[in-house]
Amino acid sequence: MKKVIILFLLAISIGSVYVSAANAGPVTVVQWSDNGHYYDLISGNRNWNAAKSDAESRYFNGMAGHLATITTSQENSFLVSAFPSAWSWVGAYQYDKLAEPAGHWAWVTGEPWGSPVWASPGANNSGGNEENAEFISSWGGMNDLAGSFSRTSYLIEYESVVPEPATMSLLGLGLAGLLRFRKRRV
Repeated sequence: MKKVIILFLLAISIGSVYVSAANAGPVTVVQWSDNGHYYDLISGNRNWNAAKSDAESRYFNGMAGHLATITTSQENSFLVSAFPSAWSWVGAYQYDKLAEPAGHWAWVTGEPWGSPVWASPGANNSGGNEENAEFISSWGGMNDLAGSFSRTSYLIEYESVVPEPATMSLLGLGLAGLLRFRKRRV
């Protein structure tokens, strides 16, 4: 039984190293002390969907990544100063195009919309299909843009994910089962 547990823990360790190595690259991660989240500017030409997928595949110090959600003016100011040359995708999308130009925006995380900062002229749906957002530091905030366009970078945000109660229950049941099995064999 000890061998099984050791092999299981070894497999998890190797998997963690593999995931970390797969997401390796130049690290320019900065932490905002107000929320404890970490941010990074990831280079590479991508449309919005590709940037979202890539962000969600990355981890930093065990924290899951996602396109940055800029919910307050304070967070916006922090990102403008931390990444002064950013012209990057962020995690805002418009889920109902009938509310054009500035209605029905949401974050990829599902968190409340808050008070994001739009750069002038704001969400204007220029061209009729601007359903995603980019962050432009030199403009001082976000701009709406068609998700099919390519950007040379995206802003990623890393934050701790709290396990769902069901996950913890399954883990507890699995551990109880292992203990029961072990007691039977002794």
